Amino acid sequence: MNIKHNPLRFILFTVSMVIALILLGVPAFLAIALYGRRPLPPLEHLSRTAANLSDLPRSEVCWVETGHAFGSGSFSMTASGLLIRHPKGDVLIDGGNSSRFEEEASQFPLWQRLVMIAIPGRLKPRVSLPNALRALGETPGKIQLLIPSHVHLDHVGGWEDLPRIPALMTPPELSYLYNREALQTGAVNPQQAKMLEDGRARELRFSDAPYEIYPQSLDLYKDGSIVLVPLPGHTPGSVGVFINLDADHRVFYVGDAALQVREITERIRKPFFIQDVEPEKAAEEVQQLNELHKMLPTLAMIPAHGRSGFFSVFPGGPGTCKATTGSLK
Repeated sequence: MNIKHNPLRFILFTVSMVIALILLGVPAFLAIALYGRRPLPPLEHLSRTAANLSDLPRSEVCWVETGHAFGSGSFSMTASGLLIRHPKGDVLIDGGNSSRFEEEASQFPLWQRLVMIAIPGRLKPRVSLPNALRALGETPGKIQLLIPSHVHLDHVGGWEDLPRIPALMTPPELSYLYNREALQTGAVNPQQAKMLEDGRARELRFSDAPYEIYPQSLDLYKDGSIVLVPLPGHTPGSVGVFINLDADHRVFYVGDAALQVREITERIRKPFFIQDVEPEKAAEEVQQLNELHKMLPTLAMIPAHGRSGFFSVFPGGPGTCKATTGSLK
C-alpha cells in the first residue's frame, strides 16, 4: 500500500484520511472504500504468448505471513511474503513490515504518523520475518535472492531482520527507492532505503521475450519456474511474479497491482486510499489482469495484501506450502 509522493496531494490526502478514520472508524472506512465501485471498461485485442511449461523442475512455494488484520473475511488484510524453494536457490518475494515499524514511523510528523499507524501499521509484525521463515524450516541465510514486488515500507521492511542478501529491482524502482519526495512522505522508508545502499541491490532488466500477455519478461532460472514481468503503475518499477509448479498449478503474485482478487475478477479500480504513482497505468494493469483471468481462469492470482487470495492457494493457512509432485531435488 502506498501514499503518493506529490507533497501537496499527500498533505490533502492525509488530512482527509485522518478525518475519515476518526469519524467512521476503520471497519466502516474500509467497507465504504472497498465496495460500490464501478467496473473499468474491458480491454480489447489483448494477445497472449502461452508459457512453455513442459520441463519444470520440482519446486515449492510457501506462505510467509508476519502480520494480518480485520479477521479472515473479505476485509481481511495481510503483510506476507512468498518463499520459493528451488533447486538452484531459494527466493523470497516481499517480506512485510519492519519489526521496528513504530520506531521508524515516529520520525514523521504526527498527522502523517497517524495515517501510517492506521493503515500499514495495522499490518505490523506479529512474528518477525526470520521466525516466520524458521517455522517453515527455512534458515534465513539459505535464501539466495530477495525480490520485492515494489519497495514500499510494508513490502521490504521485514528484510531489515535478514542477513545481507542480494535484492533484485528494476532501474525505475531503484530510482524510486531514493526519490526525495517518496522518502519525505514515507512511501519509501528512509531506513529501508539506507539498508539497500550497502551493495545488495542488483539491477533487474527484462528481455523482450513475451510471456503470457506481457511483452517483456525475465525467466529467473531459465527453466520456466519463476518468471518476472513488469507491472508499473503503483510504483514506477513494480513487478509481478509467475510461480509455475506444474501446468495445472500456477500462481501469479501481483503485488499492489490490486488490493483484493475481486478487483481483478470484476475489473474494479483499486480503492481511493491505495494511491498510485501513475493512476491511469495502474487502472490499465487491473484491466489487463482481468483479461488474463478470463484467458486463464485456473491461474491463481494473489494480490500482496488480500488475505483471501493467499487462502485460495494455501487453504492450510500461513506457514503452509504447495509443491510439485514428488520430493524436491
